[in-house]
Amino acid sequence: MSTRVLSDGMTRGPVVKFESAMRAAHVKEWLEDEDNFFYIKRSFDSTSRFAKLESIKCCVVGRYLYIRFCSKTGDAMGMNMLSKGSERALIAVSYTHLT
Repeated sequence: MSTRVLSDGMTRGPVVKFESAMRAAHVKEWLEDEDNFFYIKRSFDSTSRFAKLESIKCCVVGRYLYIRFCSKTGDAMGMNMLSKGSERALIAVSYTHLT
């Protein structure tokens, strides 16, 4: 018998409520843009030596934007690292889009 790892990472999924579905969709597009990913990654990664942001996936449901941050956390489970990184990433986004 053998085993194969298909995916490795820890996720955190905050939800942000906007004034309209249109605004939520706009922020989703911004977050999923490759150039903006590196801006968010820099903020996220600055909170830990081990947690490194790998991807961001978003889903809009009405006025709600569900954001899934996926990170590598080394040998640690990493939930505290992801919480800190996600918070810092949302603060970075808020400077341009959430306020």
